Amino acid sequence: MNLARTVKYRGYTPRAHQKAVNDAVIGKKGVVVTVKSRRQSGKSFMSLNLLLYYAINIPRSKNALVSITLAQSRKVFKELVDAVESSKIIKKKNEQTLEIQLINGSMIFFKSSEQGTEALRGYTITGILVLDEASFLSEDILEAVLPWTNVHKPPILIVSTPKFKNCFFYRYFMKGYEGNPKYVSIDWNDYDLSEFLDDETLQEYQRMLPKNQFKTEYLGEFLDDDGVVFENFKNCIKAPTTTKGKRYVGIDWSTGQGQDYTSITMLNELCEETEWYSFNNLNTTQTIERITEILKGVDVELVLCESNSIGTPMTELLTQANPKMRIESATTTNTSKAQMVSALQVRLEKGTITLLDEPRQTAEISAYEAVYNPKTKNVTYNAPTGLHDDSVISLMLALKAFEQGNKKGKYYVR
Repeated sequence: MNLARTVKYRGYTPRAHQKAVNDAVIGKKGVVVTVKSRRQSGKSFMSLNLLLYYAINIPRSKNALVSITLAQSRKVFKELVDAVESSKIIKKKNEQTLEIQLINGSMIFFKSSEQGTEALRGYTITGILVLDEASFLSEDILEAVLPWTNVHKPPILIVSTPKFKNCFFYRYFMKGYEGNPKYVSIDWNDYDLSEFLDDETLQEYQRMLPKNQFKTEYLGEFLDDDGVVFENFKNCIKAPTTTKGKRYVGIDWSTGQGQDYTSITMLNELCEETEWYSFNNLNTTQTIERITEILKGVDVELVLCESNSIGTPMTELLTQANPKMRIESATTTNTSKAQMVSALQVRLEKGTITLLDEPRQTAEISAYEAVYNPKTKNVTYNAPTGLHDDSVISLMLALKAFEQGNKKGKYYVR
């Protein structure tokens, strides 16, 4: 990589699967390269090196990487800065806007879908545009960032672990097989990736992870529009048969900082979801007032609140505001969360629970994943890094409230 006649910078040595991407991207105007990757196979490392390649070799170029979350954007920004800062090629860096300027005038921007479509409009790319973990990026985000490449026709690199077929990542991947020279699709399953994950470790992941998650992340295969951890859930999306009777309520608290959400889920006596609320723009007092208003006039059998972190004081405040209501707390440890996940899995697979058609809830259920630690042999359940799982937690708490509330039993005089 030449930045000036007297200065050379040595890049990374790509493996065969990474080199195939480099060969498809570098020097190609207007090409769209889609890469289907297994987890832990070097896709982020490769993407950062391609950003550097273009920024160094094309002076005053503008280059960008779009991630799913601001947290992920910060992470890759820091990784790139840490990797090259000692080389003195960075002229300026801005940790607030996540922008890097090199000494040759080139810029590298790190953006995220959390910024929203309006904040993503108006940029121009002259070097390369990278869409990272594109399976989680929406069509709206794609429509907002594609115009960045209209004028100068830079290459677009779309990289992701596969998830579902009903997304633009799958659509663009399939375009590469249609013979259009503008589109190139590279499947890393066609390469030997055993140095990243050997067969023994792969078999261990297969034993420990949900079937669908193992299929996408470690076999690199697409799913037919289903959940990763929770299968069959879309078949359970139906309108409730009744809005009368008792309610079993689950609440997951947010910090109130505009990041995570306070989520409230209600199930009726038939284990049907009847109400769902979610917000992240209220302070503590406003949150308690809002939930109290939501619960007003509802025949509540049991409210089960997540008690981790700020959960305990929030639950106490809610109890004080509703002294006649049965409100209890639940601590979500790895063990208790695994039990709640299992209970919801069984209900969804058997179709003995119904869910409302709420897009954010649906997205969180779809993406919810298990993470296996081969050192501790533990499996933990969470949203993918940077995404939210508040709706999933409140739903699982509502189901736990339903099952707890029905353990009291009903007795009849004959």
